[in-house]
Amino acid sequence: MKRAAVLAITLLLLALSIPAAAQEETLSPIERSRQDYLFQFANYNDAHDVYQTAKEAYQKFGTIASQQEAIQATKKVLSLRAEVLRTHFELVKLTLIDMHDMDEGLRTAQIGKIEATQAFLTTHKENIERTNSTSEVNAESLRIERESEAMNDLAYETLTLVLTGQAQGLEIRTRLLLNNVVEERGQDQDVQQGASDVRRLLTAARVSIDKIVDSVLGSDATKGGKMASIYKNGQKEMRKVQTTLKEAAQLVQEMTRGG
Repeated sequence: MKRAAVLAITLLLLALSIPAAAQEETLSPIERSRQDYLFQFANYNDAHDVYQTAKEAYQKFGTIASQQEAIQATKKVLSLRAEVLRTHFELVKLTLIDMHDMDEGLRTAQIGKIEATQAFLTTHKENIERTNSTSEVNAESLRIERESEAMNDLAYETLTLVLTGQAQGLEIRTRLLLNNVVEERGQDQDVQQGASDVRRLLTAARVSIDKIVDSVLGSDATKGGKMASIYKNGQKEMRKVQTTLKEAAQLVQEMTRGG
C-alpha cells in the first residue's frame, strides 16, 4: 500500500495557508478542521509503520497469527487513510463555504462534489470494518485505489477554484471602492482618468480569472489527471492577477487620498 495519494493531498493542504490558533477555545471552524486533519494524518502515519511491520512478518513467517495481525493492521491503516481524506475534504469544503464573494452556483456545485466524495469515503470505511479475510481487505483497498485519481483531481480542482475565488473577492471589493470614489468625486478629471485605468486593470484580471475557471470546468479537465497541471498553471497565472489587482487597489487608494 502506497502513501502517495494521501501525501499528495497533504501537499495540497499547504496551499490553503490557514494559520493554526494557539488555544482550542479560539479556534474557528476552519482552524478546528485543519487540526482534525493533521491529527488524523499523524495517526495514519503511525498506523502505516505498524502495517509495514505486520506485512513483512506475514511475508516472512506465513503463520495464521501473523496473517491475522497483518489483516488487522491493514484494516486500521485503510480506515485511517479514509479518515485523512475525509477530513481534508472537510477542510476545503469549509474554506469554500467561507468564500462569500465566490460565485454561488459554482461554490454550491463544488461543495456537492466534495460531499459526495466524503460519503464514498464514509461507506468505504464502514466496509473496511466489516472485512474479515485477506481477499476482502484487498478488494476494498483496490476499490479506493480506483478512485484515487478522481479524488486527487477533485482536490486540485477545488484548490484552483479557491485561488480564483480569492482573486474574485479582491476584484469585487476594489470595484466597489472605485464606485464609491467615482460617486463622490466623479466630476474631477483626474478621478475620471484614474477610474478608467482601474477599470482596465480589473477587466484584465477578470478575464484571466474566468479563463482559469473555464479550464477547470472544461469537459476534458479531469481526463488523464490533467487537473494537477491546471492547478500549477493557475497558480502561475494567479500571481500575475494578484499583481494586477494590487496595482488597481493602489490606484484607488491614491484617488481616495487625492480627495
